[in-house]
Amino acid sequence: MTKPKPLSHAITAELTEILKGEPSTKKLNDSLRLLGKWRAKLLENTLISQSGTKVLSGPFAGLDYSVSASEGGRIPRLLGCYEKTLHPIFDQ
Repeated sequence: MTKPKPLSHAITAELTEILKGEPSTKKLNDSLRLLGKWRAKLLENTLISQSGTKVLSGPFAGLDYSVSASEGGRIPRLLGCYEKTLHPIFDQ
């Protein structure tokens, strides 16, 4: 089994592929979207390395959230602010 490429190598390869050929608005948008997703993953990895996968605050504080989010960011879930507007309802 081959070892996966580090995230930065994979992103560089994908970005290089996107940017091949003539410049275009679509290529710029695709590049910025890819880089935004990469940045979010780096932030998520940093938070997890420093605080682990337990929710840090809110009604779900202490819950192990070791799965990736299918939609939306994982960082707000780990910080405990993803469902902030629902906290009063959960408290009742």
